[in-house]
Amino acid sequence: MSLTHLGKAVQFIAGTRNTTATQIAANAGLSQVVISRACAGTRLEAKSLYALCTSQPDPRDNIDLLIAHLRDEIERAGHSTAEIEVTADTSNIKDDLRLLVEEAKYDPQLRGMLHQLASFLRTHPMQAESLMVAEEQEAYAAGTRPRTDSLRADFPEATPPPAPTPKPAAPGSGKAKKS
Repeated sequence: MSLTHLGKAVQFIAGTRNTTATQIAANAGLSQVVISRACAGTRLEAKSLYALCTSQPDPRDNIDLLIAHLRDEIERAGHSTAEIEVTADTSNIKDDLRLLVEEAKYDPQLRGMLHQLASFLRTHPMQAESLMVAEEQEAYAAGTRPRTDSLRADFPEATPPPAPTPKPAAPGSGKAKKS
């Protein structure tokens, strides 16, 4: 059996998070059968898709599942995912958005999918930027280089937080030395 992009994303998340597809389904309040069918190519209902893409503990997993679903929809529409690359590169974003809006005029499924995506983004507007800042804070606290340097171009307004500085001890708060 061939897996869809969604199926591959579920497998990847299960493997990297030391969990199972059943747990991924349970996080979304879905049965394992529903996830198995979706991984094999059955289209999820909108409410199930929304639950799946908003319920995982790691926000990156929610985004990966949504992107995988979008790749499946692109292929269902008869296009190659290579035609419409899903990457962090935003240099052609205006052209990409114009193409989607133009195609959505003639494709009710694409129109519905764009509405679902817009709804998701309205409820999670700063998720990517918040994730980047949180990772940078963790990296700076640990004294390591942040993993999110590649995202800096997408969020130029996000600056790394300053490295934590030790707070000075209040006078008289230290232990008295015995003489």
